[in-house]
Amino acid sequence: MHTHLECLPCFLKQATMIAHRTGASKATEERMVRTTLQLLSEVDYQIPPPRIAQQLYPLLCGVVGVSDPYGDIKREYDELAMALADELVPQVLSSPRPLRALIKIALAGNVIDFGVGDTFDLEATIEHMLGTEPDVDEIDRFEQRLADAHRVLYLADNAGELAFDRLVIEHGIGASRVTLAVRGGPIINDVTRENAIRVGLSELVPVIDPGIAVPGIALEQSNEAFVRAFEQADLIVSKGQGNFETLEGLRDPRVFYVFMIKCQTVARLTGHPLKSSVAAFAASILDAPADTAGPTD
Repeated sequence: MHTHLECLPCFLKQATMIAHRTGASKATEERMVRTTLQLLSEVDYQIPPPRIAQQLYPLLCGVVGVSDPYGDIKREYDELAMALADELVPQVLSSPRPLRALIKIALAGNVIDFGVGDTFDLEATIEHMLGTEPDVDEIDRFEQRLADAHRVLYLADNAGELAFDRLVIEHGIGASRVTLAVRGGPIINDVTRENAIRVGLSELVPVIDPGIAVPGIALEQSNEAFVRAFEQADLIVSKGQGNFETLEGLRDPRVFYVFMIKCQTVARLTGHPLKSSVAAFAASILDAPADTAGPTD
């Protein structure tokens, strides 16, 4: 997916959100906005938005003097989600279709995204998802393919929702065949090893990272261990819109995407409305013309 002109306000919003979270002065916030504008005037728009975030985030953290502006809220949402996850286990395990219920809960957890905004109702979203089905739904097909999969790579997305991913891994897929991939360093509220340790996943499955901090996947920049795990996986679960934005161009039939559509650019690319819930393989998501036209306004 290319970066479009309508993506640019999101980067400016991220700059101001970081400024407000860290209590930066107005002068510092202005420097952060100017830093963002400077980068956006020079960057290549043919790369996906998460690759621009990879360049922008360290610059903003440098201006504000805080290496992980979302560190406290990542801890808060890990703890909140773990408590909710524990409450949901009995309900899910008594369901006639446990894996379907687990994936719907994990999908609901994708609402936790401070790269998009800071207003969401996690409990209401979970309740809604458990009472309905994803708008793009291939969970049954995923379950069929899972039966023959020996190696599953689970690409995590945001802190908080990782507690629900643990439910999928532990009670749905089976931890013995899963490798969990996290980010190589702090970026927005994306997961790192610290989050995997906090929610107990590091005790269940191998945890790897690509050696870089990108709110998505950049195989050409990733370390050998990450690339090898990606190439050798029988199935890949890709959580979140950022992972989708950076992987959709591969049209890899092994990748099962689980995410909420959070912007009009992705809505147009996929042909599915804003706020659609997706749990499907690429061929069923990308029913709109491929994103080959480059930036648009």
